[in-house]
Amino acid sequence: MGRWNWGMLKSRTRMEQRFRENRDGTGWWIRQRFSINVPIGGRGDLKFILADESYFHLKDTTWSDSGWIQNRVFVMLGYKPSPKLRIEAGYLNQYFRVRGSSYLMNHLAVVSFRFL
Repeated sequence: MGRWNWGMLKSRTRMEQRFRENRDGTGWWIRQRFSINVPIGGRGDLKFILADESYFHLKDTTWSDSGWIQNRVFVMLGYKPSPKLRIEAGYLNQYFRVRGSSYLMNHLAVVSFRFL
């Protein structure tokens, strides 16, 4: 979305089709993610990452209602030790709605390895 001296703003939109075994209906989701990547100490291989991703169901099914279903906030450090590998580690706050129940929140430590 944009690149500045202090960092980069990214956006990603995904549409997903979901099924559940032994349940009727096909679910359609849209996931919208925005993230800010800021280099640390002038280094290109180490970054601070702040991201937010929301999930929206587009269709009612027997296992999910349409509308907003989940939000994820990531606060992470990213490190690129080689041109073919990026490692991200940090905190994930997951807030979501369960059909027939109230809202739930998870606090998670995450580590991801991305092979480029």
